[in-house]
Amino acid sequence: MFPDAVTARGKRHVEELVELSATRKAGAVLFLICWPKAEFFMPEYHTDLEFSRTLLSAKDKISVIPLAVEMGKDLSLASRVRTLEIPWGLVEREAENRGSYILILRLPARKNIEIGKLGRLQFKAGYYLYAGSAQKSLTQRLERHRRERKNLFWHVDYLRAQAEFHWALPIRTGDDLECELASALRKIAGWEVPGFGSSDCSCDSHLFGMTKDPLHSPEFIALLQYFRMDRLFTSSP
Repeated sequence: MFPDAVTARGKRHVEELVELSATRKAGAVLFLICWPKAEFFMPEYHTDLEFSRTLLSAKDKISVIPLAVEMGKDLSLASRVRTLEIPWGLVEREAENRGSYILILRLPARKNIEIGKLGRLQFKAGYYLYAGSAQKSLTQRLERHRRERKNLFWHVDYLRAQAEFHWALPIRTGDDLECELASALRKIAGWEVPGFGSSDCSCDSHLFGMTKDPLHSPEFIALLQYFRMDRLFTSSP
């Protein structure tokens, strides 16, 4: 998937190619994937929804060519080159401003915090991973979690008011994955906070803790890759 960070320039380049196509000038975007085992290519709509929607709308006006290539140890290009499939129907279905997310907060020291109707709870020092969802305006929901000043409504708002924002990872999809995501986080976490964020479902919790940064954890990266990519092409984690 491309890109791994928001690319306003990439979006603008695609738009310029589309403008040129109106003057009967052929345009193309070439993606080189330096992994010969790749089977599919998709725009990375979880990270950059705007670029992905722009590329999707341009696919009938310009050529989008993803090539899987193999590099030698001396960085020379091997002869084996393949054009990858782009599952445009999947992109069109999934690349929307909705879905689930993982909010990561950091609490530098142990602290007692009042969490709405849950009352006063003791939180260990560490990283807290919250599984949430927004069936519309997902980007705006994550921006809200970034802000410190806001009306406290959800359980996580009370924790956010006392903890540092570390990262927010959207999983854009039309599927309801929030509880499945919470279950997966529970398996790799060090502890959980009972009843947190799960008052409207049968889960024990939607908040989980770790002593170390999950962004440096191979287990967490594998979990994120499954929910963002692998689950679309496999039937089970």
